[in-house]
Amino acid sequence: MRAARALAGLALVAAACHTNPHFQGLEISEVRYVRGEDTADQACGAFVELHGPAGMSIGGLKLQIFSGSTLVRSHDLPPTTAIPDDGYLLISNAPAVKASDRATSVTVDYQVPGYPGWDWLPHASDSGISIVLDDPVVPGTMLEVVDSLRYNPSGSATASWWEVASSAAAGVGEELPAPGLPRFSTADPAWGLSRIAGEDLDASNADFLVASVTPGTANEQLWYDQTTELPPVFRPVIEEVMPNTNGFNDENSFVEIWAVAGQRWDAGPGTYELIAFNGNSPPGGQRNWLALSGVVPGGGYFVVADSPHLPAQYGGAAPTQEVHCTDLHLPSSACTGAAASEWDWLGNNLDAGVRLEYWVTATRRVIVSSLRWSPANPAETVNLFRQGEGLAPVEPSSPATSFSRFGSTSVNRKDFMHADPTPGWPNAAPSVAGQLVSRYGASFPHLDEAPAAPNGKLVLFDQTKRQKAGPTGHWIITENGDYTDWAWQLWNLGYRVKAKGTGNPGAAETIGASDLAGVHVLVIAEPQTAYTPAERAAIVSFLQGGGSLFFIANHKGSDRDSDGWDAWRVWMESLDFDALIGVALADADTRSENLVARPTAAAAGHPVLTDVAAPACASGPSCSLVTSVLFRPPGVGLFAASFIQVAATLPAGITQVTPLLEGERPFIARDPHRLDSYGGAPPTEHWAAAVQTSWGGGAHARILLLGDSAVLNDGGSSDYATYAASLAYDAYGTSNRNSLFGVNAVNWLAGLGPTAGAALPPSLQLAP
Repeated sequence: MRAARALAGLALVAAACHTNPHFQGLEISEVRYVRGEDTADQACGAFVELHGPAGMSIGGLKLQIFSGSTLVRSHDLPPTTAIPDDGYLLISNAPAVKASDRATSVTVDYQVPGYPGWDWLPHASDSGISIVLDDPVVPGTMLEVVDSLRYNPSGSATASWWEVASSAAAGVGEELPAPGLPRFSTADPAWGLSRIAGEDLDASNADFLVASVTPGTANEQLWYDQTTELPPVFRPVIEEVMPNTNGFNDENSFVEIWAVAGQRWDAGPGTYELIAFNGNSPPGGQRNWLALSGVVPGGGYFVVADSPHLPAQYGGAAPTQEVHCTDLHLPSSACTGAAASEWDWLGNNLDAGVRLEYWVTATRRVIVSSLRWSPANPAETVNLFRQGEGLAPVEPSSPATSFSRFGSTSVNRKDFMHADPTPGWPNAAPSVAGQLVSRYGASFPHLDEAPAAPNGKLVLFDQTKRQKAGPTGHWIITENGDYTDWAWQLWNLGYRVKAKGTGNPGAAETIGASDLAGVHVLVIAEPQTAYTPAERAAIVSFLQGGGSLFFIANHKGSDRDSDGWDAWRVWMESLDFDALIGVALADADTRSENLVARPTAAAAGHPVLTDVAAPACASGPSCSLVTSVLFRPPGVGLFAASFIQVAATLPAGITQVTPLLEGERPFIARDPHRLDSYGGAPPTEHWAAAVQTSWGGGAHARILLLGDSAVLNDGGSSDYATYAASLAYDAYGTSNRNSLFGVNAVNWLAGLGPTAGAALPPSLQLAP
């Protein structure tokens, strides 16, 4: 595929449309426009640099300037203008720019009173410039394009008004756009769009890269080895990225770079380096950088990873270059002391990204390729940060999928898709793309309504404890909450479903004995404030009278309204249920961790786990992205969970406690090979437990404790923002069988038989 891409690029050389014999060899060489956010950026100045044969007369040519698709101004080169002896002509208003080549500069005839003149080149998306020859006999009737450059693509389409389909008389002519300039930063050089050595391909995205500006002199170049310059069509590109989905634990994060076999990373006068970014403050802020080493292998794929070998599902091979903490140049962290176990190199915060740069010197660089993901504003269409190529894919993913390149438009959202990780070999397109959406509409309308085929059981969702607090989840079934699809499935299976409370932050809502009358299963999902003693007494009385409870917790510290209470503390202190039933939530912080939990040996045959270990779809061409890629290993997908500890001696009235799910403890602390503080393999922990009591003298006095609220999150609320959270949440109802676990948990608590996987009502579907 890469070879075909390269050949296609070379084919463009033969199709070059700038063929006027008089102007052969004249080209736009370098452009810098100014965003204007920073006075230091404005002081660097805007300019256009032309390159051509010495002495070439170019007087009378027009510099046409477009803001988006609108021609906003036209600058006529003075009649006596000629390319100087060094081959470079500058067009600028900026004294600092003209001083670099004072004798050969032309002042653009665009001045606005009160402005310094830095804004004469637009920075809007899909802007550009053209050098055109006007008809000298009848001016304005025929424009011949000599050369043109389009830049800062909007990402709304891979083709636009600027493409070759437009008439040449419109003064345009290049194909795909060059990247936009990154946000100015004093940590970076002044960036410009520079033509890299090689033939003019008439495709701005291939001809131009972002680089340190060189007004009036030769542009920076890329190198293949110590003696060979690299044509842009063969430049290395970021091909695939598995970002950090585990907070401070970059387990199996990798970056795959495609390059021509034999490419040296210490080529020419400089070196190639990877820069990792997190957004936050400042926007697009640098996280760390890593110097690449070695040579690209024969297959053309160079894999950088933070572990000595890749997981079996990735192919199990060793990465071409392994990352250690001491390899990173960290601006604010260290590899020793308290931070030693928390180093990470690929963040997943909002506006994170990774960029491949060629560092000619410590202060001069070329941005070779880049990828940005998890934009804070998903509707954003312009590159605002320092990644160079703007936007990431917007489709949901999971910890089992990576960002994989399938295009070359210089627009990340167009070039990358979520797909199977394939480090070290060509990317494999998923069988189905698209966003997961509810099958049932925006919300659950059947509160306290009899289902079509009633099973005689009533489920009550307690929404009195501020379950809507915070930006990362609404643990409710009303208002298109994150448990709405679960409520739909239960209703379709014959349950009467009720809800008490709004879940609103700051609300003082209560639940009492009258609310619990006639209820068979009470669901308490991630409460965010404490229960009163009277409420606790009502719930305990409900349980001891034969009712059942499904308590859904989360990791310690998930206090979404900052009142000092989270689900962990509610279970352990406000309700004090660890003492009541002998099952505690572990006092450990397991935030920002993904894993797939498997059934425990002790729970073999337990009805809650019916078909959980069976995949929802066998591998093969009939499987879609949803059923074959997301969380491929069958089991229950967890994100940021508390694990569960069972007391050695159970309290009176507890007849049996069955741990249901188990998995290796996430890497809370680690060394560069993830041996962590465990001195070897991490311990196996339990993530859910089923409790049977003798209260009420019947089999229905049951409790199920689950350590993670994300398990049953359908992603219904629109305001959760973190990339890692969306990965886990959107996996509800797919091959990890999360929804099947939730349905059969309620079945068991209600004293009903389990639902088979094949009979599970659907939850999510691919959007058209």
